[in-house]
Amino acid sequence: VPRDDAPSDLGPADEASDPSEFRNTDVVDASRDSFSFVKIAFDKDAPEIKEWRVPAAPMILGCDKHGNEVIRQAGAGIDHIRAVMKGTADGVAKLEATVKSLKNKIEEAEKTGDKQRTVKACLDLVKLGKKGYPEIPAALAKIEALAADEWKKVEVAETVDEATAIQSLE
Repeated sequence: VPRDDAPSDLGPADEASDPSEFRNTDVVDASRDSFSFVKIAFDKDAPEIKEWRVPAAPMILGCDKHGNEVIRQAGAGIDHIRAVMKGTADGVAKLEATVKSLKNKIEEAEKTGDKQRTVKACLDLVKLGKKGYPEIPAALAKIEALAADEWKKVEVAETVDEATAIQSLE
């Protein structure tokens, strides 16, 4: 049941442009707990609208605490809002589990000395393209370090003369 007198992160409850759905008790309670609802005026040329790839209004995006989108819904009805609230919680849990799983794969591959598996797991983590997770830049640094080691081997191999190379193969 919408409450017209309920506080909201969107501004005063009597603001005519705010959908009453955002004054719903469930939504208000969520905004007091783990959700922040931010209203942005739709202007197709605005940089933030382009950055978030919002083609039309209304659009609700669910993001993690770092601003990574995990769900979106076209519309602003109460069902859309509830779907985004549930989808955000589920999406964040899935993203965090994926990051943790890939970090574990990297550690396991490093323990066994399997550089190929290490690089693959690091690439999978970096390809997530999410910000705010320290594991991602760490994985990129590992890839860069492993690549630098491989280039050193190539440079050393190029400086060895043919006789030494043949001798080392025997």
